[in-house]
Amino acid sequence: MSQLWSKLKALKIGLKDLNTYLASYRQKLQTARQSLEIVQSQIVTQPLNSVLIEQESVLLNDIRKWSLVEEQVLKQKSRVNWIAIGDANTKFFHAQMKIRSSKNTITSVYI
Repeated sequence: MSQLWSKLKALKIGLKDLNTYLASYRQKLQTARQSLEIVQSQIVTQPLNSVLIEQESVLLNDIRKWSLVEEQVLKQKSRVNWIAIGDANTKFFHAQMKIRSSKNTITSVYI
C-alpha cells in the first residue's frame, strides 16, 4: 500500500507540472499568432532572410501544437458538459440521440 501511495504522490507532482505548463494555452497561442504576424510582415520586406524563415517555421509549429491542445481541451469540456447535462432522460438527451441515430443511419449501399 505504501508503494501505491508513493507512486500516486510522484504522479501528482508530474500532473501539477503538466497543468502549470498547459494552463495558459490560450495566451501562448495568442502570443505565437502575434509573433507570426510580425515575422511574416518582416519576411515581406526581407524575403531571403533565412533567420526569419526559420522563425516562421518554428512559430507555425507552435501554433499547430497549441491549437491541438486547445481543441483537446474543448473536446474534454464538451464531454464534461454532456455528462452533466445529458443522460438524464430529458428532451436534450433524446434530441441528441435522434441526431446520432440519423448520422449513423445507412441510407444506401453502393455495389
